[in-house]
Amino acid sequence: MKLSQLVESFVIANEEFEDYLNRATEQLLQELQSGKNARDAIHDLALAFADQHNKSYDAYMRMSDALTARMHTLELD
Repeated sequence: MKLSQLVESFVIANEEFEDYLNRATEQLLQELQSGKNARDAIHDLALAFADQHNKSYDAYMRMSDALTARMHTLELD
């Protein structure tokens, strides 16, 4: 097995990422208003994003971190 096959790579255009992040932020707000736990809501949204990118752990972590930061910036916590 080649080393390149062992290394997971996650590449996405910033524009696409920002678009999903904006839509996910709206969804996060709705879920928080309906009483869902913030950690669970962020997990679900980040997991959906990762699923769109071959279940990439890097994609999951990047979206999870971005949503957590956005939640704190917007004082949704």
